[in-house]
Amino acid sequence: LATVLESNSLSIPYEQQRIIPDIPLNCSGSITSWTVGAEWRTGGMRDFFPHLQIWRSVVEGCSYTLIGDTKLVVSGNRPRGDYIFNGTPDPAVGFQKGDILGIYQPRGSRGRVRVYYDTSTGPSNYYNDVGDADVPPMVQDQDDFEIIAASGIGNGLPLLAIQIAIDCDPLEDPENGTVVITAIATDNLTATYSCLTGFDLVGEEVRSCNCQNTGGLWTGMAPTCMLIDCGGLT
Repeated sequence: LATVLESNSLSIPYEQQRIIPDIPLNCSGSITSWTVGAEWRTGGMRDFFPHLQIWRSVVEGCSYTLIGDTKLVVSGNRPRGDYIFNGTPDPAVGFQKGDILGIYQPRGSRGRVRVYYDTSTGPSNYYNDVGDADVPPMVQDQDDFEIIAASGIGNGLPLLAIQIAIDCDPLEDPENGTVVITAIATDNLTATYSCLTGFDLVGEEVRSCNCQNTGGLWTGMAPTCMLIDCGGLT
């Protein structure tokens, strides 16, 4: 892992704010956990760790407002070069469809963890050197940022993975039937419909809602339960 990171990644400089407007979130929900590739440093103060953020466009393509923020918490001493760190927001950080992710790297002399970023090609990633600050900025203008790719060191995408819980609209039982919602994963729900005895299901029996493929919307239309016509007795 160390070899892979060192050959394909660089560390985000201290006192830098990064946002990723080219990869907007495709649904609404909340971040329940996150994993970041980073380097543990033996110097610095314990309370200055990277922040995972949610930013929302106030004026499209012009300015962004900080909506949610959670700081990585690492307890105890770690060996230098410990490359994988996990965070659990408490409470979970909510987001809406169209929001974007951000990473804030606090001031240098006090930082314990330096987040890595990708040096290969890919979606644009923007950065802003915010100066000697202990907390991230609350509002950022697009003009304050520069595109990482323009610097010749790749796309600058942070090595970050998030786990989310998706917000899908509640579903009602069809008349003379029921719907059961099952979580395949926290970001992938399935709704299964059935009808009472004496009724036939008309429409789709199974619908799904996930972030990647359906954008947080249920597929298809709600089915109905129709009374079975057995005909008259002879």
